Amino acid sequence: AQQAEKDGLAKDPEIASRIELSRVNLLQQAVAQKYLKERTPTDAELRAEFDTQMATTPLVEYHARHILVSSQDVAQKVIDQLKNGGDFAALAKRLSSDKGSAAKGGDLDWFPPNAMVKPFSEAVALLKNGEVTRTPVQTEYGWHAIQLLGTRDRAPPTFEAVQEQLKQIVL
Repeated sequence: AQQAEKDGLAKDPEIASRIELSRVNLLQQAVAQKYLKERTPTDAELRAEFDTQMATTPLVEYHARHILVSSQDVAQKVIDQLKNGGDFAALAKRLSSDKGSAAKGGDLDWFPPNAMVKPFSEAVALLKNGEVTRTPVQTEYGWHAIQLLGTRDRAPPTFEAVQEQLKQIVL
């Protein structure tokens, strides 16, 4: 740094602007840390955020299985085979590119809707127990044939259980 000063590099316009940007960033971080250190959310703020989060948190879980393939045509053929009595687990093991669930016959176990990408969770929500999607469902991972195995209610978390997470949101 001393040699750079001696060589006059601090006067170079690009270097000078980068030094100033670093100074501003450092000051911004310092004021944010000071604010967070001095700020403690009130119980009322935390409870209000808890209520907001609970209003938007689905209290249902789905148990589903799927077969993931690379094209719509292949997915439709899989769905057609399933309609004609095909064995879901056997087809998943043989065809699904999701190797983790394929080994379990396509079983995804229980999950809340927000654990899956939107097109997938929306398709699952429209199914009745035992039903398979009538058309392939496209996500960023490929094309899915999905079967809903069941639904269950899940208990909401207690305020105390999520209080630390709420503090991070409120701050």
